[in-house]
Amino acid sequence: MRDYLLDEIRSFGLEPQVQDTFGVRVVHPGFVLGGAVENILVRLPGTDPDGAILLIAHYDSTPGGPGAGDNGSGVVVLLEILRNLYAGSPLRQDVVFFFADGHEPGIIGSYAFAAQHPWFEDTRLVINMDGFRGGPPVLAHTNQGNGLWIQALARTAERPSYLSLPLHLFPTGDSDLIPFRQAGMPGASFGPSAVAQELHTALDRPEAVNPGSLQQAGNHILAMVRYLGVMPTLEKDIVGIDHPPEQTFFPVLGRLVHYPISWAWPQAIVTGLCFLGTIAYGFHKRELTWKGMGLGFLTLLVSLVLSLGITSLLWLGIQALHPEYQYSSLRPHLSDDVLYAFGFFFMSLAVATISIAVARKKGTALDLAAGALVVWFPATIAATVIVPETSYLVTWVLLINSLVLLLALIVKSRSDSWVLSGLGFLTGAILATFLWTPVLNSAFLGLGFTMLWLMIGVVALWLGAMLPALDWITSPRHWLLPSAALLVGMGFLLAGHFHVGRYSPPPLVNSIGYWLDADGKQAFWIAFIGGHRTDARTTARFQAAFPEEMDERQNHLLVDPVRQPYTDLFSKAPPFSVLTSEAPLLAFDGPRLEVLTDEWVIDRRLLTIRVTSSMLDRVYLIIPEESPLLTITVPNNEKIELPAVDDREWVLRFDGTPAEGIEIIFEFSNPGSIRFLVVEEKTGLPTFSGLSTQPEPGTMPSPGEFLQGIPTDFTAINRDFIIQGLDP
Repeated sequence: MRDYLLDEIRSFGLEPQVQDTFGVRVVHPGFVLGGAVENILVRLPGTDPDGAILLIAHYDSTPGGPGAGDNGSGVVVLLEILRNLYAGSPLRQDVVFFFADGHEPGIIGSYAFAAQHPWFEDTRLVINMDGFRGGPPVLAHTNQGNGLWIQALARTAERPSYLSLPLHLFPTGDSDLIPFRQAGMPGASFGPSAVAQELHTALDRPEAVNPGSLQQAGNHILAMVRYLGVMPTLEKDIVGIDHPPEQTFFPVLGRLVHYPISWAWPQAIVTGLCFLGTIAYGFHKRELTWKGMGLGFLTLLVSLVLSLGITSLLWLGIQALHPEYQYSSLRPHLSDDVLYAFGFFFMSLAVATISIAVARKKGTALDLAAGALVVWFPATIAATVIVPETSYLVTWVLLINSLVLLLALIVKSRSDSWVLSGLGFLTGAILATFLWTPVLNSAFLGLGFTMLWLMIGVVALWLGAMLPALDWITSPRHWLLPSAALLVGMGFLLAGHFHVGRYSPPPLVNSIGYWLDADGKQAFWIAFIGGHRTDARTTARFQAAFPEEMDERQNHLLVDPVRQPYTDLFSKAPPFSVLTSEAPLLAFDGPRLEVLTDEWVIDRRLLTIRVTSSMLDRVYLIIPEESPLLTITVPNNEKIELPAVDDREWVLRFDGTPAEGIEIIFEFSNPGSIRFLVVEEKTGLPTFSGLSTQPEPGTMPSPGEFLQGIPTDFTAINRDFIIQGLDP
C-alpha cells in the first residue's frame, strides 16, 4: 500500500515525503504502546497562509484484513481531494495530506507526527477520515467543539444528513484526532454511519464498500476544505469569533439546520409552558378530562411495551428458525436485514393503530392526543438535562403537537373542526417525520439489530408522536390501517425469512490461541470457552465474554482438553480459565533480550537493551511492579517520563519489530535485579503438516492478541529474562 500511494501521488506531479520513524504513546499508567511506522505526507502551499489544514486517513489495516472499508475508503477520498485541490486554483491556506501508518495498533503514526514532524507546529485545523464503507458520512468526533465544522458543513454540504446525536455515549475505538486533541487543536473526524460484519476480516474487500458513500463523503469534505482554505485565519470562525459555540444540528429538506446547544433550555422552557398552557385551556373549555388523558398516556405506553415485546419475540423466532446461519446483527447493508427492518416497523405501526382503535372506544381524540403528549413532557426535561444536543427530537415534537392540540381545542365548536384538527395533526406528524426519519435510518445503519430494543423503541416513540394523526386517519374505518399494517409487516418478515443469508458473510468462529513457552519447550492450544474476564482494573476493551461450548475447529485441534487458569501458562495473562491441549512445537527461537549497557548514575539505574523477535511482529515487555520504572527512551523519540504506578506492572507493546530489533533505554529507581517477561505474538495460528488450523476467510476478526480484548486467533511465544542487580 505504501508503494502504491507513493506512485499515485507522484503521478499527480507531486513529490511525497515518508516519515520513517518510531511512534510511541503512554496509553495510560502502566501501558506504553509503540512501533515502527512509515507516514506519507504531501503539502499543497497556499497563497497567503497563516497555518495549515491537516487531512488524515490511515492506510494500514489489521493483519489478514484487506482493509477496503477500513480504511482504503478513507484513503481513496483523501487521494481524490488531493487530486482536485492540486488541479484547481491554490487556496489561501496550506493543506497537508497525511496518510497515517500505525493506526490499527493504536494510532502510533499520528503520535509520531505530532511528536516529531515540523509540520505539526503549522497545523491549525485537523480533519480525519476513517472508513466510508456504507451509509452517509457522520461527524463522529470533534476537538474543541463542533461549531466551526457545523457552520462550514451547513454552507457547503449538498444534501447533508448529519445528526446531533450523543455519540459519546457509545464507546468507539481510537481516533487519529487524539494527539491533536491533547495539543488543544480543533479537529473533526468523519466516519461511516453503517456497521459491517466484514470489518477487520478477510472479507473487507472493495465489493463491501458502497461507492455512493465514498462520493458523498468526498464531496462534503472537499467543499468544506475549499471553504475553510480561503478564510483569512484558521483559528476563528466565519464571523471572526474564536471557538464558535457547540451546535445542535439536523437535516431538513436538504439543508442542515443548526443552532447553539445553549438554546436547548430556553426552547424547553417555552415548550413546557406551551404544553401546560394548552392542557389548562383544554380543562377550562371542559374538552379534556383526567380520565381521558390517562387513557391516552396509557395507550402510548402500552404501544411502546407491546412493540418492544412483540418484535423481540419475533427476533428470537427468526434466530431459532435459522440456527445453521448464526444470524449476525452487524449486517444492515444486506437485503434481508432491510426486509426485517421494514417488517418490524409495520408490526409496530399495527400495534400502535390497534391500541388507538381500542382506546377510542373509551376516550375522545383530544384526550388521547393530550395524554400522549404527557409522555413527551418529562422526556423533554430529561433530554435537555442529559443530552441537550439531541433534545430537539422531543422538544420540537412536544412544541408542534402542543400547538396543534391547541388549534384543535380552539376550533372544536366549528362544523369543520374534524377536518381542521385532522389537518393540523397531520401537519404535526409530517414535521415529526422530518425530524425522526433520519434518526430511524441512523439507528438501523449504525446499530443493526445489536440493540433491537433501542431501534424499536425509537420507532414506537415516533409513532406515538403521530398518534393524533393516526387516530384521525383511522377514525372512519378503525381496523383498516391496523389490518393492512399487520399484513404488510408479516409479508416483509416472510420475505426476509426466505431471503435470509443469500448474500451474507459466513458466521464467525471461536478463537484459538497457540502458546509456546520457549524456556520450557512446551506448547499448547488454547480455547477460550466459558466465563469472562473479571479484572476490575481493565478497560472495556479487554472485557470479553466467551462462548460456552467449543466449535468444530476447536474440537479438531484440542484433543482431551484440560481446564486451567490462563495464568498457569503465563503469569501476566488475563485472569480467566481456559481449555488447553498439547500442541506441536513451533520452529521459532522466540524473543531475545540483549543487555547493551547497564550502569548506576547518581540515583538512577540506566539500562539499555535490544529486544528482537523471531516472528518480526508484536513484542510485549512486561516489567513486574517490584522494579519501579521511571523513564523510557525509544528510537527517534525523546525521553518519556512515566507516571508513578502503585502495585502494578508496566506493559510495553511494540508493533512492527524490525529484524535488527529495537533498542530501548530504561531508567529504574533501584539497583536490584530486574525481571523482564517478554512475549512475541502475531495474529493467526501457525501451520503444521497434517493439521488444519486456519479458519475460513471472513470467519475470524483481527487483530489477534493473547489478551483477547477482541477474541481472535493468535500465536504467542514467551521467555523470561532476569538481569542481575548492580552495586551502586
